[in-house]
Amino acid sequence: MALKLKRTEGVAFVVTLAGLAAVTATAVDIFLPAQPMIGSIFGLPSGAGGVLIAAYFLGYGPGMMLWGPLADRYGRLPPLYISLIAFVVLAVVCATTDSFEVLVAARGLQGVAGGGGPVIARAIARDMGGGARTVRLLTTMTAIFSAAPLLSPIVGSGLLMVFEWPSVFWALVVFGALLILATVLFIPETRPRTTDGAQTPPSVLNNLGILLRARDFNVGMFLTTTVFAGYAVLLSIGASVAEKPYGIPPQLFGFLFAVAAVASVTGSVSARFMATRLGLERVISTGTAIVGVAGAGFLIIGAGTPSLPVLWVVVACYLLGFGMLFPTGTAKSLGPAGRMAGLGASVLGAVQMLTGAAAAALGAVMFDSTNFALSTLMGAAGLLCLVIRAIDMAAQRNTKTPST
Repeated sequence: MALKLKRTEGVAFVVTLAGLAAVTATAVDIFLPAQPMIGSIFGLPSGAGGVLIAAYFLGYGPGMMLWGPLADRYGRLPPLYISLIAFVVLAVVCATTDSFEVLVAARGLQGVAGGGGPVIARAIARDMGGGARTVRLLTTMTAIFSAAPLLSPIVGSGLLMVFEWPSVFWALVVFGALLILATVLFIPETRPRTTDGAQTPPSVLNNLGILLRARDFNVGMFLTTTVFAGYAVLLSIGASVAEKPYGIPPQLFGFLFAVAAVASVTGSVSARFMATRLGLERVISTGTAIVGVAGAGFLIIGAGTPSLPVLWVVVACYLLGFGMLFPTGTAKSLGPAGRMAGLGASVLGAVQMLTGAAAAALGAVMFDSTNFALSTLMGAAGLLCLVIRAIDMAAQRNTKTPST
């Protein structure tokens, strides 16, 4: 019966892929309401919770480099099952430890394990043939898994109203177990194990060189990495910014974050329909422009103390552009990957997450109980996206063959 359910079409297949892609979004966002509490619980500075965000991303980056080549060599499903089981086990460790050092280490290792779901989900999407179908699948997945930043902080806030902070990790245990079950039922093997030697270290390095010489791969990587860095800053210190200058308690931050996350969902849904009608490049330009406007807004308000509604409108604007740019930039980057989709998704994800970890850590270090760090770093990310896109468009014009 289970085999009959495994089709590369249908709601169950797409929703399960979206759930796999949302592993990290869920693991990070459900913890956001608890982030300001961690310092006081363990007798540490108020920004200590941001270290757990950075630790996850720090493990997530190298983890993505691990799972992609394994998925290219051994098939998509065996590495996927291993990563999900490890994710669940490490969530149990996080929920049961009373040591901050063990918690940080377990979160870092959970980041390594958490890299499997998103990388392999993207690779499976690329296995569908690339082109318009992959764009539609990636944007649909993004629209669905955008519910993670919408719902996860609310779930986290609700849990903290009733239980202690370990409850957010027990929720991740349940989430991981459900993903394992859904994968067994609904995800087929889209790339069987290969024994042709194509995934030996020399060939992997050769394939990596091919990818890094592809302009679309690099442009998509730079755009998505930069816009994600700004988002990582929001994840790292957003709850602390809401609490310190504006007095929003951690238990309510999930609801505040969900308001902005609606913008990300809107951006992802819009990107799906716009890509069909206008093409990938125009959607990327639109998303970049929105992020750039938000970046300018952040730098304008960063010098003072804006009201919370003003700050959150700019945050929502950034997330609207993020929702459009991240999936379409990913599709642009993976376009040249072909059968190297696992490796391409790994490199892409690793660069995104290592940069995100650095941005999250920098935000935690710069946080001074005002909105300055948030506004400065997210503003810089938004404007840098504009610069990258402008360079890309200039290069595209220069490579066009003149008409005769």
